[in-house]
Amino acid sequence: FWGKGGPPPPPAYIGSQSGLSPKPIAIATAESPVRPSNLRTEVPAAAAVPAAVNSMGGGEEELVVHAARYGWAKGDIWKAPLSLQGGAKDVTDIVRGLISNNELHINPRKERQYMNRTFWPQTASGPPIPRRLAVCYSYGVDNNRRLTVQTESVPHETVSLRVRPSKSAGPDSKRPDSQRPKDEISAEDLEGCWGCICLPAFCALERKRAENRDLLVHEGVCFPCLSCYSEKWDRVDGTNSFKKREGDSVLHYKDPGACCMCFGLGCTTKLAKCNMEKKRDAGFGKILASEIEGCWGCATSRCTCWAVEYKTAEGEDTLIHQGCCFPLLLPYKEPWDREGQSNVFVKRGKGDKLEYHSPGGPMFGKEFVTCRLCRC
Repeated sequence: FWGKGGPPPPPAYIGSQSGLSPKPIAIATAESPVRPSNLRTEVPAAAAVPAAVNSMGGGEEELVVHAARYGWAKGDIWKAPLSLQGGAKDVTDIVRGLISNNELHINPRKERQYMNRTFWPQTASGPPIPRRLAVCYSYGVDNNRRLTVQTESVPHETVSLRVRPSKSAGPDSKRPDSQRPKDEISAEDLEGCWGCICLPAFCALERKRAENRDLLVHEGVCFPCLSCYSEKWDRVDGTNSFKKREGDSVLHYKDPGACCMCFGLGCTTKLAKCNMEKKRDAGFGKILASEIEGCWGCATSRCTCWAVEYKTAEGEDTLIHQGCCFPLLLPYKEPWDREGQSNVFVKRGKGDKLEYHSPGGPMFGKEFVTCRLCRC
């Protein structure tokens, strides 16, 4: 019935290559309940204390906290007297102890009075006067790379402070932070579920996913031909425009939450920000095979083949895909193994790859789409 070639195989996955994680540079933000603000500045001379390596060790690219100040002192907190009367306290050792996974994320839930209880508990019973936390840090011990970040001064201190390596240090990122325009829209701000329409009779539903602040990946399905696609768009240097890597199309962004943008004979709009499970950035946590377990559906472009399968974890680095391919009703069972310490799984003996950005997808390629249907 099938001839000499035998039955056709189940739908092939086409995944992206996964490179090594880039060496980190720093992103620091002080987040307030009103508006997030990037308060990173060059380190003042008052903070130029002898470098002390934190608990992460003394590697070249490890996070080093050089100094930290906390209090209600007005003006420059780095110049305020370190006393109750001066309204400032040295909290360097406390901040170093809060480093985790080469990052600082202090009060991520923006709890009331958290910083007061943590950094100066002797004053926590007093009135909720506005206070600030300032941190002088660097990635590596090079004094020329020292930066500071400071929280806003608000009652009850419902703010958070974060210092982390930047995803923008990869090969697709072109400019250092110091040379970027203040009104630059990061690719991360454009992530979400988007819809687009193009005359005379085409439309698409797509996810935009940032690989760094200068690179967007458009992944989706085009109707009515049901074609899957995955396209990379790079920032046009010094602008908020992104150009398709394999083509001449350009999109000009004026607002990350813009209701509608027009291009040629079409228009596009963001439908939702939360279009996916929270993604796991490269180098920021391995997605375990047990997190991926569940019932998945997949389809090729134009729906020529589709499949329903169950993924079962064998340990935390191997997945077994077991399912049935339609419309030919072909059963299959395939082991997929993790590639190194990445979130890429490779079909054993075949070389097909799937790169997971979140435990449940969705994932798109040029010829396929797959997504977890349930965890049952």
